[in-house]
Amino acid sequence: MKRCLIIAASDLSKTGVPAVFMRIIRHFLKKGWKFDLVYFDNNNTYYLEELDSLEVSTYYFKEKSGKFFRYFSANFYKKIAKKLISKGKYDVVHSFKENVGYPFIKRAKKMGVKTIINHTNIAFHGTGNIANRFLFSIERNAIVKNATHLIGCSKEACLSAYGEKAASFPVLNTYDENKFLFSPGNPNVEPIRLIQIGGFSNLKNQLFSLKVLKEMISQYPNSTIVFIGEEIEKSYFDKMNSYIKNNSIEKNVFFKEKNSDVYSSLKESHYMIFPSRIEGFGIVAIEAQATGLKCFASTGVPMCTDAGNILYLPLEDGEIVWSQHIINDFETQKKFRKKCDMTRFSNDIIMKEYEKIYG
Repeated sequence: MKRCLIIAASDLSKTGVPAVFMRIIRHFLKKGWKFDLVYFDNNNTYYLEELDSLEVSTYYFKEKSGKFFRYFSANFYKKIAKKLISKGKYDVVHSFKENVGYPFIKRAKKMGVKTIINHTNIAFHGTGNIANRFLFSIERNAIVKNATHLIGCSKEACLSAYGEKAASFPVLNTYDENKFLFSPGNPNVEPIRLIQIGGFSNLKNQLFSLKVLKEMISQYPNSTIVFIGEEIEKSYFDKMNSYIKNNSIEKNVFFKEKNSDVYSSLKESHYMIFPSRIEGFGIVAIEAQATGLKCFASTGVPMCTDAGNILYLPLEDGEIVWSQHIINDFETQKKFRKKCDMTRFSNDIIMKEYEKIYG
């Protein structure tokens, strides 16, 4: 019986990276595999009950907080890796911990693990100050040297994590095909309804979406936007509320909690707006297109997210150009939805890729 250790990026929240490794776990359990999982944040343990029911052994180690933990995290992870990974215990070690999880990769190599996977789901420009750049160089080199497989959710994510010379390759993230079904919508519903999903932050760029909405309101006064998420950057939500109040668009903006029913909200919307400054992938764009929504995304979103109903626009074009693209589509397409071919994002297709990797 083969056994795999999954190293979570952080918590066990409903979406994002945990959704990726939960699909992997469910698939391989049906094939007789056993799984252990280590996570580092218990503030969101959405999947914990399911993991228990699947008889997955889970280990929680609380990460220290504070801005200086980054510089001393290696010893913390080394101790955990030594405790969990012993010779002959695992056939696969699959780390979603990004570059800081390199001690798990090194320990797996030392213990003779056959398949050692480093899996990145983020993309970024630069690596911060001199100290961070030095640390990142050490971490990247250790991962590239010791992992047997360097994968990411997109070419962009692979490039930022491993560099141009490393033999990395993308494995697309899949989505819940049973939940995000095509919905024809209601073309008679007014007004224009936008939706944006993601944590409130400068990276996700909700302020830009508000500026786009404001421009749209000049032509379609009853246009609305729904934001689903929570604040992940201090004071960003206050900035959003200040903009809303200062521009008197309170009646046009709505907020829903991050664990709300995304599918229902997508069915009630006309368009998804996705103006992130940079993304590793962007599963919300896949879910939206599966439902039938057209997406207006920034060029910071990887083009591998295109299922046939997405328009990539530079943020530099500004809110006026973005708003006009949305309005033009609204007026010419009459709000009818497009059914896309989602085959390459299907669970069956993606899991075949993991079967090749896991061996």
